[in-house]
Amino acid sequence: MSTTSNPLDAPAPAVQSMSRAAEPVKAVPRNPIFDVLSLPFVPCNFTVVNPREVVAMVYCGSVTNIIDTPGCVYSPCCCKEERRVSSAIQTVDLPNTKVVDANGSPVMVSAVLNYQVQE
Repeated sequence: MSTTSNPLDAPAPAVQSMSRAAEPVKAVPRNPIFDVLSLPFVPCNFTVVNPREVVAMVYCGSVTNIIDTPGCVYSPCCCKEERRVSSAIQTVDLPNTKVVDANGSPVMVSAVLNYQVQE
């Protein structure tokens, strides 16, 4: 006699935790030569940080500064890259999905997901 396993009887797969231990950002001293080289580009030297936004300043591939206070900040533009992350609460509306319950009846499932990027 053959036994067929019901997929609904199988245990749910293990869910991994989404929290990771964040490594602290190492402050790298800024080289003054970047300030001298960026003097001709004075209008480009200012960065605007909007409310509920965090800007990571990357010079030559290494993070040198993280700015989370809104306003205008001086930063030399030579070899600079800005990485912006919104720290506002984000909302995602997941669409309706038809799922079969344990009795075989279809059930409509939907969700509203709220999340916020934190330090």
